[in-house]
Amino acid sequence: MDNIINNIDSCINNVYTNIVRGDNMETKIVKWGNSQGIRLNKELLNQAGISINDNVLIEVNENNELIIKKIRSSIKELFSNYKDDYKLEEFAWGENKGRELW
Repeated sequence: MDNIINNIDSCINNVYTNIVRGDNMETKIVKWGNSQGIRLNKELLNQAGISINDNVLIEVNENNELIIKKIRSSIKELFSNYKDDYKLEEFAWGENKGRELW
């Protein structure tokens, strides 16, 4: 009986996640088909600005920590931090070569 209870407890822990404190979340890596998966809490994703079907970049930093970042893909997102401080300047491309006309 103890073995069955331990298996059920293990399954529950593999499926559900627990909010530990503040913005942190504790969860487990679980088997998902032939891969591994991780469940992320909706509130945590909201804080990161990540929604269902968003593309994310996952990388490992120098401390062997996984970093998940939302990939900005629309023009509006790409220019969301633009402050309209660009000043048009002429650029020197060098002398003409071949049949270039300027």
